[in-house]
Amino acid sequence: MRDTNLISESSAKQILDLLLRHAAECNGLAGVLRVQTPKEEFSQYGPIIGSVMVAVYDEGLKPLFDLYPHLKPAGFL
Repeated sequence: MRDTNLISESSAKQILDLLLRHAAECNGLAGVLRVQTPKEEFSQYGPIIGSVMVAVYDEGLKPLFDLYPHLKPAGFL
């Protein structure tokens, strides 16, 4: 775990904006591919997309939301 206390609010906001866009793109792509590809194929790369999304949340979003809770979007888990 990194020391997020060293990240300014301004920098945290920029990082959060990037990570939220990235997570939304991954989620959207997973949804499209789930419908457009055979189940066997999706089962091979779906977990890769899921791993990226977990890492984005665990290593990026959550620590920054803990540090700056007011930057957490309304309705975000």
